[in-house]
Amino acid sequence: MLSLMAEMHKQVLERLHLEHDLRHALKGGELQLFYQPIFHLKSQQLVGMEALVRWQHPERGLVSPAHFIPIAEETGLIVALDQWILERACRQLWTWQRQSDIAADLRLSVNVSAKTLQDATFFKYLDTLQQRYPLPRGQLLLELTERIGIELGSEILSLLELLRDRDIEISIDDFGTGYSCLSYLHSLPIQHLKVDRSFISQLEENERNVQITRMILLLSQQLGYRSIAEGIETPRQLQILQELGCDYGQGYLFAPPLPPEEFEWLLKAYSH
Repeated sequence: MLSLMAEMHKQVLERLHLEHDLRHALKGGELQLFYQPIFHLKSQQLVGMEALVRWQHPERGLVSPAHFIPIAEETGLIVALDQWILERACRQLWTWQRQSDIAADLRLSVNVSAKTLQDATFFKYLDTLQQRYPLPRGQLLLELTERIGIELGSEILSLLELLRDRDIEISIDDFGTGYSCLSYLHSLPIQHLKVDRSFISQLEENERNVQITRMILLLSQQLGYRSIAEGIETPRQLQILQELGCDYGQGYLFAPPLPPEEFEWLLKAYSH
């Protein structure tokens, strides 16, 4: 019993230290954005990128988002973190669009928490951001988890309509792992469904996953959404997704998440 309590106490202290360090990281330059390219699967053309945050802790080294995002959610730091990511990602794309013709048509995907959408200051912040970095209509895409309906409840439609009114597109992330109701999906102003990597990783070995992925992609087509597959790692996975009619994809087969300077090299390569 004492050893269990000691372990629980240790875990609580660890989380408190991580929360303290994350607050410092938001101000101290320890966070960095990487960009994972997104491609049109049929033409293999570069069409966008997803902004992904990385935390290089001075003592702990690279801290996984799987560790610090839940803490940010629980403590309310997620609102400041989401805004930090949005600010820098929009500024980066806006800068690239002034340097490269190919960047002019790229979509920028950013993950946003339900708590951020509910924050009283968020939409005013978005208005300021769009004035500062006036990206073309539909080029900013916010990714929301499939749990968003449960987390937002009756607020969801009005909040998503506020995004649509600002020409911001919406994607349901990790689709297939939650509890979405089809009638609920149909009623929302969504433009994209993102197939979770857990299905993609098993496409070659598991026929059941092929059928599930087929159903998700068919649903996406029937509802008029664009489909995105994440976690594509092998040529065979790509081939299956092309055969199933998936629109877009990202994964290590194409490129890992890249620091800004390496993404710029990619832009130059595709501009020739």
